[in-house]
Amino acid sequence: MLDLYEAVKNCKLGAFLRTFENRIIITTLIFFKNYDESVALYIEPTDEENTYIISDCHSVTDYWETMYINPDDFKEQISKIGINFEDRCFNSKIYATNEQDLHSSIWRFIEKLFLLANIELLK
Repeated sequence: MLDLYEAVKNCKLGAFLRTFENRIIITTLIFFKNYDESVALYIEPTDEENTYIISDCHSVTDYWETMYINPDDFKEQISKIGINFEDRCFNSKIYATNEQDLHSSIWRFIEKLFLLANIELLK
């Protein structure tokens, strides 16, 4: 079984990692354009083997508020990006049996967050 904490730590995403219950919370060194708060993530295992949920901890919606972006105006574009949106957070289910799979999934998720952060360009 994948040691989730070590695998996330080795991805070199963040300045800070901590655990809370069964989640790994990551304060990254990644920033959206013209925004002073870094992207935060959490990853937690699900009941399914080798399956995890990754969330942006409402980093995108906080950013949107400063840019006066209403997500209701972009429902079609959000659905095309292929990411779940609930409770002001974007999340995705990822499957990883090893560290490399996990790292690839995390970076794909981050790429989607940048598409979302720049959603007005997709309209």
